[in-house]
Amino acid sequence: MIKNRRFVILFIDYLIMLTGFYLVISVFHGYITGELGFTAELAGVILGIFSFAAMLMRPFCGLLSERVNHTRLLRLSVLSLIISGVIYLISSSSAVILLARILNGAGFALAGTIMVVQVYRSIPKEKAGSAIGIFGLTNVIASSVGPFLGTKILAAYGYKGVFISSLIVYGIMFGCIPRCEDEAAGTVRKLSLQSFFVPKVIPYACMGGVFSFISAILSSYIISFGRELGEIDLSLFFTINAVAVFLIRLIGGRLYDKKGIFAAGPPTMAVTALALLAIGYAERLSPGTPETVVFICGVFLAVGQGIAWPALQTMSLQAVDRSKSGAASGTYSFGADIGQMLGPVFAGFVLGRFIGVRGYFNMFIFSGIVMTAATVLFTVFMIIHAKKSKTGGEEKRFPLKPGNKMGGLA
Repeated sequence: MIKNRRFVILFIDYLIMLTGFYLVISVFHGYITGELGFTAELAGVILGIFSFAAMLMRPFCGLLSERVNHTRLLRLSVLSLIISGVIYLISSSSAVILLARILNGAGFALAGTIMVVQVYRSIPKEKAGSAIGIFGLTNVIASSVGPFLGTKILAAYGYKGVFISSLIVYGIMFGCIPRCEDEAAGTVRKLSLQSFFVPKVIPYACMGGVFSFISAILSSYIISFGRELGEIDLSLFFTINAVAVFLIRLIGGRLYDKKGIFAAGPPTMAVTALALLAIGYAERLSPGTPETVVFICGVFLAVGQGIAWPALQTMSLQAVDRSKSGAASGTYSFGADIGQMLGPVFAGFVLGRFIGVRGYFNMFIFSGIVMTAATVLFTVFMIIHAKKSKTGGEEKRFPLKPGNKMGGLA
């Protein structure tokens, strides 16, 4: 894949886009509350509307990918990122900034969906899992580099310096967009449900949504969990987890390519569930030093993130004809968006019913139970369809193991 020029360009482009996103988001709350003087409630709405707009955009990504040239779609989406960045830079109106966030979220969702589709179409079918896993490293790298650069630029040049830097980043991306090969764009197709949403991808989207659900809880509450433990700094958890995900994803995708979903899915999902339960019982497992358990679990949580997540995303793409991969990618990401929104809501519900640190321990225990239940249901689902495939009924619709008759594309 390193020799695949299109894959390399897409990897770099997506890394640039994500870096620009994290560059701004790391300082955006301080900008709208401190610099512009908006209330905390309004700031929450402005920040949250991005994810909501991205979620609403997902079903339309498939429709657009079937009818519009992908190169044009990417240019349009990056242009929307640039326009929203300019508005952040020059406007102080809450209504205008809110509209800019909506534009930003929609453009971000469209660009991400189309780029995943292009990555999938740029590599051999038998290496799809590896490619999706490696492509996912863009988020790991950007989420580590972006906030660091954002805070440094803020300290040196202020908020305007951060916004100008993000515009430069998006400008570079716009100039590096490759010429995309479309298998269906530009053709006239009859509108149907699958133009917006692919039902057969829903099981994978639901399981991917559970991973996003867990990720949102971890990213939102680990630091405050450390404070409740006794002013313990748990920020090292994110570094440990990011490094582990990076290393595991370099090889994790190959497990799905070679052994199929039963090797890459349920076992790594179970490891994720056990890691969450271990954090919930950290005080008992390591009395006096529960942070040790948290840091160790950062590695084990990376197993599911590094192997199961790209496997699920690959399966969602393989579940349909390649001309429908835009809608499939959008459907899968729609599930991830929902999980990302529901995670903090669930965590807040649990924390509101328990006092102090006990609420956090229970939050992780309940999260582990959710992951366990989801793993069981997904495994049962795959077993049922594996049995159906033996009769020749579903082998093409639900690829279970690449390399045999159950691993082909629809």
